Amino acid sequence: MSKSTSIGIQAVSRLQQLTLLVVVVSVFFCAPSTHGQDDLVKRLEHVATLVADNHTAEAERELAGILKVAPNEPAALNLLGTIRAKQGRLPEAELSFSRAVRADNQFVAAHMNLAYLYTLMGQPTRTISELKEVLRLDPKNTEAVDKLARFLLAQGQIDEGIKVLEQAQQSQVLSVSLLVLAGDAYLKKGNAVKAEESYQKALGQESDNTEAVLGLPGSREKDGGQFPRYAVQVCSCRYGRWPL
Repeated sequence: MSKSTSIGIQAVSRLQQLTLLVVVVSVFFCAPSTHGQDDLVKRLEHVATLVADNHTAEAERELAGILKVAPNEPAALNLLGTIRAKQGRLPEAELSFSRAVRADNQFVAAHMNLAYLYTLMGQPTRTISELKEVLRLDPKNTEAVDKLARFLLAQGQIDEGIKVLEQAQQSQVLSVSLLVLAGDAYLKKGNAVKAEESYQKALGQESDNTEAVLGLPGSREKDGGQFPRYAVQVCSCRYGRWPL
């Protein structure tokens, strides 16, 4: 029987232009549980706590010990990448995250961290590629849906952004913020019917949502026919979730 252990941490740090970084670490073991594996999980959990508490030097020492005996351990490499990102050493962070992905190409957390990193490094094509990979591996990953849709729309790729939202809507209920975003995107495309439908769904979840109310035809007429502005922020992110 396979064993899957997920460790969630929020390691928040100031990166370029006050960008916040949030880390989610997932550790997967495909072999039966053993004492050695349990010990490794505990050590990784301890390192994750150290990273979250900004005890970087101790975390690095612990990781050095782990990687000495398990140089391709994906979770350890992902944590090392997190430390390097917090230190502003982005090329080294990229190397660690990439090694984690090569060791386990289905490691969603490392793909997400690469997406955040490529945003900071000003590489939109690679950001989009990593977010799409996250959604390929985990279609219901709401964080990836949110960030990919907003990133595409901010890049002017309206059709692609709408496609991401529509695909997500087939398997899950979109949040109020994403429904409003979809409404804004439809308006940008000139599809007032679909826009109103999205705003109404948003109001069905949150009846006093100002952005949804302002998006409806009646409100736009009162506002001189102006469409609401996109609520899209490419890099005012929280990497606790690194927002894009």
